[in-house]
Amino acid sequence: MQNLACYGCILILLFLTWYKPLLAQEKKKATPLVPTRNRPEPTHADVRYGSHERNVLDFWQTPSVKEKPAPLAIFIHGGGFVNGDKRSLNDNTLNELLRSGVSVAAVNYRLLQHAPLPGAFEDCVQAIQFLRSKHSEWNIDKTRVGGFGGSAGAQLVMYLAFHDDQADARSSDPLKRESTRLCCVATNGGQVTMDLDWWSKHIPNASNPTHNI
Repeated sequence: MQNLACYGCILILLFLTWYKPLLAQEKKKATPLVPTRNRPEPTHADVRYGSHERNVLDFWQTPSVKEKPAPLAIFIHGGGFVNGDKRSLNDNTLNELLRSGVSVAAVNYRLLQHAPLPGAFEDCVQAIQFLRSKHSEWNIDKTRVGGFGGSAGAQLVMYLAFHDDQADARSSDPLKRESTRLCCVATNGGQVTMDLDWWSKHIPNASNPTHNI
């Protein structure tokens, strides 16, 4: 019951800190892709978790919890799998999570011009396993890892939350033995399926090549 309560608290926190800044952002013409004066420097920046140039992540360690491992919230950016960057993480969201005792990571992944799907999904699986492998070094409670994102990022965090765990307990690689599941997610504008036949049947104009889906 204690673990369930912890998960619930993280989920509420993610929703509150994600959606409020998001509504404010909608009033702007574009989300800046450069750090602002309100953004703290990452504890670890552009850390490589894979072989591709896009396989990098930033990590901020919360200063609030030092005596015990902290929960981790992972931001996965949107962009329709053709653009986007980890730098689009909202500053207010980042700062609120850190003040609340939650560490934060922001992940880049291969886009469609780099690799066809499921390349982005495979990258995010690897990023999650990499972050969990750093639990001791970065003071992460790997049993309390959640994710948030919009659009393509929303789909990616939902995939990680609801897909069967892809950890391989028999692997000789300790990283691949780490869990790929998220305990909670906060999403905005995410597609819950990539079944294009389903889209064509149920979504008006989805089969129209000029219709932006």
